[in-house]
Amino acid sequence: MRTLLIAALAVSTSGLFLYAATGAQEPAQSATKAKASHEKSIAPLVALKPGESKELLLTTPCTVGLTRGGGFSLAEMVEGKPSFKNPTLKGNRLFSKDGLKISVADYPEAIAYAGKTEYAPLRDDGLNVFTVTVTAEDNAQPGVTEMHLLDATCNGHCTTDFRVLVLQP
Repeated sequence: MRTLLIAALAVSTSGLFLYAATGAQEPAQSATKAKASHEKSIAPLVALKPGESKELLLTTPCTVGLTRGGGFSLAEMVEGKPSFKNPTLKGNRLFSKDGLKISVADYPEAIAYAGKTEYAPLRDDGLNVFTVTVTAEDNAQPGVTEMHLLDATCNGHCTTDFRVLVLQP
């Protein structure tokens, strides 16, 4: 019985360490490490030409509704680390750089989108649907932008990375 108790404690403690290691405050990586991590990373890609706008459809087990957390936050990846203004405060739902605009819905829009009838099978599995809108203005500069998306809730964080490629006109 004592051995079983010690084993259970060891497993739960290792889970805490794993949870802490995946938190929002990750150690900075060098540019070399960040580039090397791309080799083992699969991420959605939104490719668009200047003047186009596209939606990236995503799902999350985290809430998309109002909680005590900050909700959705977007950040550009810089040297393998998200460059949030502040990941727990509102105001990170719009990213803009070099003619590229990326936005994620605030609570009311996200709740309405996730509540659509066609997404009921996902809701039954505990998933909420939401969109990220990507717009390349006419003057958008060609290139790749690495993005990080955080859903900060009072029960924890859900995250993903994605890439945006603005093509040559």
